Amino acid sequence: MIINRFSAVITTRVACLAGCVLFAGLVGVASVSAAETNTKNMTIDQRLSRMERMMANQSVVEIFMQLQNLQREIETIRGELEVLTHDIGGMKQRQKDLYLDLDNRLQQVEMAASNGGSLSASGTSSGGDSSGQVNMTGEPQSEQESYQRGLSLLRSGSYQEAVNQFKAVLEAYPTGDYSDNAQYWLGEAYYVLRDFKAAIAEFAKVINSYPSSKKIADAHLKIGFSYFELQEWAKAKVTLERVVKDFAGTTASRLAQRRLQQLKLKEKG
Repeated sequence: MIINRFSAVITTRVACLAGCVLFAGLVGVASVSAAETNTKNMTIDQRLSRMERMMANQSVVEIFMQLQNLQREIETIRGELEVLTHDIGGMKQRQKDLYLDLDNRLQQVEMAASNGGSLSASGTSSGGDSSGQVNMTGEPQSEQESYQRGLSLLRSGSYQEAVNQFKAVLEAYPTGDYSDNAQYWLGEAYYVLRDFKAAIAEFAKVINSYPSSKKIADAHLKIGFSYFELQEWAKAKVTLERVVKDFAGTTASRLAQRRLQQLKLKEKG
């Protein structure tokens, strides 16, 4: 709103100034035209004065043209500011979508854990085994505990620590009940760190290594989002269109449709 008021004030003042300059120029021209009737009776000094007035009127016209150019430049700047404002709004919405999606998934995991287990790759509760990693007290950590620790680090904003934790889970339990989820959240951790190339690589592992995982649709979606952030528009479009087609009716499909609409706006811009 401030930008629009600023632009309106500048435009109004420029228009007024242009009108004043044009009026002055017309008056000057009228004066010169009236003086032409007495040209024959003019002395040399009078003729020189007349020429100077004509040159002054020429300068007035040039100033008027410059003012018109300035007004066009102001309109262009205002348009660019509107586009920038729209892009900032879109960025804020993308961040909001990301964290709402992340928070929703974490709540689902916590609800399952409070019932005595956690979500497995098939979506059922599982207790995991008791071998492998150890916690800070030196006691063995189960796969479930290691996985939950990674989620806690991710939710608290300790993204690099979450990356290390999910990698440790995958190393200790490469075929465990939580391996596909750990692989997916590893990609998410890289995504929020804005390491989009690494995120694409990790999401691709979900698709290639865990073809029956319930994270497949989300992995495809986040690959599309990552291409979008890298401004690889063609790859982003192809990936997101595939999500809309192959996973119709899902949350991933709806989010993909929103991002495709943002791509269309960018193409028009």
